[in-house]
Amino acid sequence: MRILRRLFQIVSLLVLAQFLVFVVHGTEISREEVSISLGKSTSVDITLFYRELTSDKLSYLVPYNVQKFIASDSFGRLNCEIRILNIGTEFICIPTFKENYSVKLSFQTKDLVSQKDKIERFEYQHSIVDPTKLYAVKLILPEGYVIFKENDSSVIPIDPPTGIIGSTGRQITIDWTDAKVVLGTTLHFRAYYEKIGFFGNFPIFVFIPLGVIFAIVIVFFIINNKRTLRKNSGSIASLMPALTDDEKQILEFLIKKDKKSTQRNIVRELNLSKAKASRLIHNLEKRDLIKKTKRGRTNLIVIEREIGKLDSTS
Repeated sequence: MRILRRLFQIVSLLVLAQFLVFVVHGTEISREEVSISLGKSTSVDITLFYRELTSDKLSYLVPYNVQKFIASDSFGRLNCEIRILNIGTEFICIPTFKENYSVKLSFQTKDLVSQKDKIERFEYQHSIVDPTKLYAVKLILPEGYVIFKENDSSVIPIDPPTGIIGSTGRQITIDWTDAKVVLGTTLHFRAYYEKIGFFGNFPIFVFIPLGVIFAIVIVFFIINNKRTLRKNSGSIASLMPALTDDEKQILEFLIKKDKKSTQRNIVRELNLSKAKASRLIHNLEKRDLIKKTKRGRTNLIVIEREIGKLDSTS
């Protein structure tokens, strides 16, 4: 009986202790989400979700010196008091309502990052002083930085190692989630990262579209260059011997007309049928001897090559 009585006393004390903890920390946090964006100024956004607040004031402590603190909920900015303590900074805010309540705490700090041998070290810690069901941290690295690749086992790049690496498209992210948060413990999150050069450790997928664009530019340059070479590979006079009499007649007519005329005028002046004139002009255009552009209901035919010295016998 004495043993049973002793066990009953121990169990009763445990139940009482748990009850006292709940009284002191009566407000249970159903979910706490922390988003940390690293850069010249580290920005921290903490969102707290409560099913029901049990106090007229909301208190939150961070073990850091902070700047530019803002607290807000769905109704707007909250009225808060900021206390600078030896162990950090405490925020005391007045919520606008109590049930199904969420509040966002935003601030900047310089206390989360240190550097050694060009390696950046991030560390964030938080003490669980209120019952919390789920705690989540998202870390966003600065642009141009990657997770440090350890050369030995003395450095753990991501701690806890359960962190999931992702990306925003331009920045690398790490996500930690803890669904078994123990009251009274302190959570620690660490990451080592380093700056990369333009090519070193650069994601391969970035080069794929750049390579495609570069290839298109090269092909365009080659095609355009060939056209230019064909266009300038001989004067009209040097190519005359390879043309038919009708093709020569059109070119000679254009030369007399200051190297340009309408297709309608060529048909009329040279007494050609429309079909024949169209075929001859098409052949000359294929050889890059002339350029045809639409002009109203007819075409404007222009010689763009150098004429050269024409032989009267050609």
